[in-house]
Amino acid sequence: MPYPKTRLIHGVAHSDVRPVTYIDENGKKKSLKWYQTWKSMLNRCYDPKQLEKNQTYIGCSVCDEWLYASNFKKWYEEQGDVDNLCLDKDFLSEDNGVYSPDTCVFLTHEMNTQIVKVKRRGKDAGDIPLGVTLVPTYKYKKYVAHMNIKNKRKNLGYYHTPEEAHQAYIQEKKKYLMTFLPVVEEMHVTDEMKNKIKKGFTTIINNM
Repeated sequence: MPYPKTRLIHGVAHSDVRPVTYIDENGKKKSLKWYQTWKSMLNRCYDPKQLEKNQTYIGCSVCDEWLYASNFKKWYEEQGDVDNLCLDKDFLSEDNGVYSPDTCVFLTHEMNTQIVKVKRRGKDAGDIPLGVTLVPTYKYKKYVAHMNIKNKRKNLGYYHTPEEAHQAYIQEKKKYLMTFLPVVEEMHVTDEMKNKIKKGFTTIINNM
């Protein structure tokens, strides 16, 4: 039975499952992980305050099926051990703006962080491409290529042009993304989910 409009989350979603919270070992009330994921997904798409802070989600939505918490919970629990993974909607297609069973995958935090950086197709500043920084104090090789791995910056060398530095970044990024493929095999998720993740990585690497 549909919830009254006044009880809908962000005016669109039905929280039709109980319980959604538990008491931890310290006696504190916390939301179940699947519910945290569901609410975060809804907030990214429909919370005006979050949309103001992160405008890349403007126009994004949640499929009709997942507007019911019960449907999302069922799908979430069928995917395996995903409580420590991140839900991603545009890993399989950059143009996707809809959260749904067909478009979403679960990634580790490091996978998700690296993919977000790959998808920044624009420029960092002016004409400097992604993964490159201008060092004006250097007379000749003024461009340094770099990438972040687990919150640590890795210097990839200095180059005469931003294009050369960017290519060094791309090659190193490809190598690093490929190291995730064996990690996927060790993830405790369904074979279908593993295949979706591996396909996504292969596509991203080939398109770089």
